[in-house]
Amino acid sequence: MQNRGFSLIEILITLVIVAILAAIAVPSYLHYSNKAKFSEAIQMAGALKNAVGLCVITTGEEMGCNSGSQGIPPATQAQGNITSASVQDGTITIVTEKPAADYKLSPSITQGSITWTISGSCKAKGYC
Repeated sequence: MQNRGFSLIEILITLVIVAILAAIAVPSYLHYSNKAKFSEAIQMAGALKNAVGLCVITTGEEMGCNSGSQGIPPATQAQGNITSASVQDGTITIVTEKPAADYKLSPSITQGSITWTISGSCKAKGYC
């Protein structure tokens, strides 16, 4: 009776295939996991958008809509993945630790409605 197993070339081909799949999958996984972590910042910004929007509509301008005034919550420090969250003249700025990025939302009033502009390093990295 003869024992048969895998030849060396078959094992090497299998290893090459696994390595190629890993080289493709790992960067995609890291990007999606960073994007999921960053969603905490987007969720916090949503809560602040309501308060800032109310301030902007009430006062008619972005100036003076700051953290801790006009019904806007005070600035927060180190909460979960969020390093800081603040509002200055209507612009919401949220900084995250992992991934290291910042998220800025700036309001502008046009014909009685508010338009939000997204900026910050999260935009270049594709997280927001």
